[in-house]
Amino acid sequence: MTYDPSDPDDDAARAVQARLRRENLEGGQEYDADELRTLVELSTDMIAITGFDGHFGLLNGAWVTTLGWTRAELRGAPFIDFVHPDDREKTTSTATRIQGGVQLLAFQNRYRCKDGSYRPMSWKAIVSAERQRYYSVTRVATDALAAQERLNVVEALCEHSREAILVQSAAGVITDWTGAGERLFGHRAGDLVGEPTSGFLSSTVDGSDAIDLLGLARLAAGADRVSAGFRRADGAWIPVRIAVSAYGDGATAVTGAVATFSPGP
Repeated sequence: MTYDPSDPDDDAARAVQARLRRENLEGGQEYDADELRTLVELSTDMIAITGFDGHFGLLNGAWVTTLGWTRAELRGAPFIDFVHPDDREKTTSTATRIQGGVQLLAFQNRYRCKDGSYRPMSWKAIVSAERQRYYSVTRVATDALAAQERLNVVEALCEHSREAILVQSAAGVITDWTGAGERLFGHRAGDLVGEPTSGFLSSTVDGSDAIDLLGLARLAAGADRVSAGFRRADGAWIPVRIAVSAYGDGATAVTGAVATFSPGP
């Protein structure tokens, strides 16, 4: 039998490719449906096959232990009924996208437990347009969502700060410029990020002693605020009062520094 492996319409090619994929997955062995069901049931991840009609089909036991609903209860209503009301629009939009063949590598929403609480879920999914089904693997994502929530809070606080906020790496390179920085000094984030802090900061008001945040932190020696000079976007050096702290990642003593400041003697 001859076939063209590059031709997607060649039935022989598709058959050979399917056999090769099966051999790679199964090691050339045949497994019956009961064995595969046992493997699915053992998973602590929540495995599901869901129809394009919006109802769950196959559900493994992890769904029951995680959410408290029986499988019959979960299948008895559209899956969107279990999604947090605030997450339904993005969930529906994502479901529509993957119906078009997009592989879902990461998606998060919240699902309602039987006791009325909600649990954050992290999804991976692919779709079969031919069979009109979604195939998904899901797990509780409490830690990931909590970290993202903390990050969102920090970003919101920075955006509403009345002071400029500058973050630099241990190498002295600016990694973030936010808060009131642009309004107070004229620099946009794109103008500063990636540049050396010492090009804009001086331990003296006239700019004669270039320094970075870590150097300034050593000079401050625990003081709440330290006087320094900062170069505005128009090139003028002006006096500022800076609060600066070094930080680490828990494994390394110092990985960078952050400062808040505004014009003032």
